Amino acid sequence: MDTALAVLTHSLGLSFEFASDPLMSRVLEVARTLPSTYVPPIGYKIGGPLLDNVHNHAYAENLLSLTNQASKFGLTIFGDGATIVKSLLVNILAAGVNNPSAMLDIVDCTKPVQQAFR
Repeated sequence: MDTALAVLTHSLGLSFEFASDPLMSRVLEVARTLPSTYVPPIGYKIGGPLLDNVHNHAYAENLLSLTNQASKFGLTIFGDGATIVKSLLVNILAAGVNNPSAMLDIVDCTKPVQQAFR
């Protein structure tokens, strides 16, 4: 197992701390309970519906921690801009007493800016 983890870590260019990461430990725990007929999901499923599920869960948890006690302590809304390739993006974030930085949205402003300069 050690060699298999070393090969996986090195061949994918992952951090050498990958094997001792708590998430990897969780994968191994779950793997022990799977039947021998289990087939891992294909890349499309990982990058599609499974990633959507992970995002939706994380987003819901962020909002819950952000809004917990917001009526008492308030929220701070902030953001920044970025240009990635030729896309003009605005990142909208918020901070609260229980969450110092929650991503609320990323807005692509490319088309509105292009139209403004026509």
